[in-house]
Amino acid sequence: IEDILVCYPVLGAAKLERLAHLARRSRISVALDSLEAASQLAETARRSDIRFDILLEVDSGLHRCGLPPGEPVVDLARQILPLEGVSIAGVCTHAGQAIGAGTPAERDAIARFEGESVVFTRDRLRQAVAMLIDREAFIDVIDNREGFRKDGLELPVAYNTAVAPG
Repeated sequence: IEDILVCYPVLGAAKLERLAHLARRSRISVALDSLEAASQLAETARRSDIRFDILLEVDSGLHRCGLPPGEPVVDLARQILPLEGVSIAGVCTHAGQAIGAGTPAERDAIARFEGESVVFTRDRLRQAVAMLIDREAFIDVIDNREGFRKDGLELPVAYNTAVAPG
């Protein structure tokens, strides 16, 4: 396996060391929603001379994990950007509440809010990055649901919940 996404923050020295061992053989991305988790990940990466990708988790209605859409995620990104050993690779969400939707209309509303939440957050991140990086350094913008890339910083939108009508 060459590419692994860990869909929850990894905390604690023993777990982080196991993750670092894995990162020597595979690309590891970790979804998280706190500076504490990002800092521990960055410290482990620095000590182990490896890198981890981070997906910033957006709460799209489940209220179990993730930050509210928009500025709370941007604020966390600003705190993570200076950390060595980690790279912000994008945003993600999980609208697990969709499984309890009673009707197709309910599922559609959940899916719509999920999509709107991550796209709104991606757009706010895009604006924040534009202010953090010299505008002259901006080379290429990819404006689609895949995300965007600027001066080596990639912020794709990752959807991890599929909701189909019917």
